[in-house]
Amino acid sequence: MKVRRRAATAAVLAVLGLAILWYVSRSGFPVGTGGPRPTHPPPAASPAAAPPPAAAPGSPGSPSLPPITVEESRIRGADPAGGLQWELRAAALQVDADREEVRLEGVEGTFLERGKTAVTFTAPRAIFQMKTRDIILSGGVRARASGGRAVEAQQVRWLAARRLLIATGRVRLTQERMIVRADRLESDIALRRTRLRGHISVTIRE
Repeated sequence: MKVRRRAATAAVLAVLGLAILWYVSRSGFPVGTGGPRPTHPPPAASPAAAPPPAAAPGSPGSPSLPPITVEESRIRGADPAGGLQWELRAAALQVDADREEVRLEGVEGTFLERGKTAVTFTAPRAIFQMKTRDIILSGGVRARASGGRAVEAQQVRWLAARRLLIATGRVRLTQERMIVRADRLESDIALRRTRLRGHISVTIRE
């Protein structure tokens, strides 16, 4: 009987010991030290590890803002007297303030002379340069004037200061029964007075 009592007492003490160890470990006291575990504040982050402050918009190093885009729009230009000189209509219009340009896509337009339509044209793309008032049509331009005169070219530039049209790239001028091909064409706004240069060939239609 005494042996059994001793075994039972030892078992109870073992269970109590395990319970005490579990409680001590849960409470944060190190086992065997007889006192609470000292705590230390986490080390402060060094200045080098801190993230750099965000750059203010427009300051050096800041990302450039996206350009302003307006869909289904048009722009117009006037002569010194205030009369309408040209009009561009586009499926998409984008303003680039840094380059002082307006870019257009899916372009239809009109040049006017003394208030009347002189030339109508279409082009996949166009650029209007705000500083010089020049217009650059590109991507395959087709222009048509009164009297059946027409021009096709890869690019057409309107030089506002000189009131001059310059067409380049596989130029084709059609006038009545005559087709003239060249590398370059210079003309007034109504395609009445034209000058062609480079690899000129003339075809007369029946």
